[in-house]
Amino acid sequence: MNRIIIVSIGILAAVICISYCSRTKTLSPNLEKQSGANENDAGGTMVVRKPAAAGRFYPSSPERLSELVKGFLSDARKEMPVLSPDTKIVEILSPHAGFIFSGATAAHAYVELEGRDYDTVILIGPPHHVRVHGASVYCGDAFETPLGSVPVNTDLARRIASSSHLINDDERPHIQEHSLEVQLPFLQMVMKDFSIVPILIMGNKDVLDSVAHAMSDVFREIREQHGSVLFIISTDLAHFPEKKDADKCDVEILQAFCTLDADLLLKKDKEIMSRGVPNLACTMCGLDAAYVGIRIANAMGGTEAFILDRSVSSDAHVPGAGTESVVGYGAVLITGGN
Repeated sequence: MNRIIIVSIGILAAVICISYCSRTKTLSPNLEKQSGANENDAGGTMVVRKPAAAGRFYPSSPERLSELVKGFLSDARKEMPVLSPDTKIVEILSPHAGFIFSGATAAHAYVELEGRDYDTVILIGPPHHVRVHGASVYCGDAFETPLGSVPVNTDLARRIASSSHLINDDERPHIQEHSLEVQLPFLQMVMKDFSIVPILIMGNKDVLDSVAHAMSDVFREIREQHGSVLFIISTDLAHFPEKKDADKCDVEILQAFCTLDADLLLKKDKEIMSRGVPNLACTMCGLDAAYVGIRIANAMGGTEAFILDRSVSSDAHVPGAGTESVVGYGAVLITGGN
C-alpha cells in the first residue's frame, strides 16, 4: 500500500512540473490561509509558510518521508566518493520532481553535505504558479515540512529584497511553489541548525544579470556577518522528449553548466532548442535560476563543477512512466570559494 501511495504522489508531481516550461498564468492563492499564523515566544505573530508539496511530491507522513530520504541517501553514499573536508562546497544543483522520480539523483548532491555546517542556505529556483519579474524573496519567519520548521534568515532575506528594484519580497509566488520546498527534507536529514533564504527567479538576460549582480554584492558584503553560506539551485532538465533524446540533451546542458560560463549555458540552451527535438519543451525548467546560480558561483569563488548523477523519469520504473516521454534530472557540485 505504501508503494502505491508513493507512486501516485510521484506521478502527480511529474504532471505538475509541466507548467513552468509553458509559462502558466498567475494564480491567486489565499495567502493568509496558506501561510498560516502561529504565536512566537514573544507572543507576536509568526508567519510560517505551510508545506504545499507534502502528499504530492513526497509523503506527508514524517515517518515515511524520513525513511524514504534515508534510503536515497544510503544508496547514494555507496556510490559517491568522500570529498576531503578541506574541499569547500559553494553550490549544488538539484532536481525538484516527485521524490519517487528524482529523489535518488538529488541524494547524490545532498550526501556530499553530510558532516558539513552552513549557517544559511540560499535556495534559488523557478516559479511554476505565479510569475516573477526578476526575483521574489520570501521574508516570512519559516518554511514548514513534515519533518519540522526551518527558520528563514529574515535579516538577510530583507537585505536581498531591498538590493534592487528587480528584487521584491512578494510572498505570493512562494505559497504553492514546490521547487524550493522539496529541497528541505534532504537538508533536514543531512544538516542541523541552519536557516534558509528562499528565492524564486524569472526574467530575460538583462534582468537576470541585474539580479545576479545585486545578489552577489550582498553575499560578498555579509560574508562575515552571516557566516558560511551554501547555494542550492533547483531545476529539472529536459521536459517530455523520448529517453534517448533527453539523455543527449541533458548531458550537453549539464556539461555547459559545469563550465561555469553563464553565457555559454544560454547559448547551449538556444542551440539545443533550435534542433527541433520532438516534444522537447525546455532543456532546464530552472534555466533562469541556473544562469543566476553560475553568476553567483563566479562571484563567490567557485572554480570547478562536477556532474554527480543524472537520470530520467523512466529510470524509476514506475508503471505509466515510460521512455516515450520523460523528464530529466541532474545533480551537480560546485567547489572552490573565496
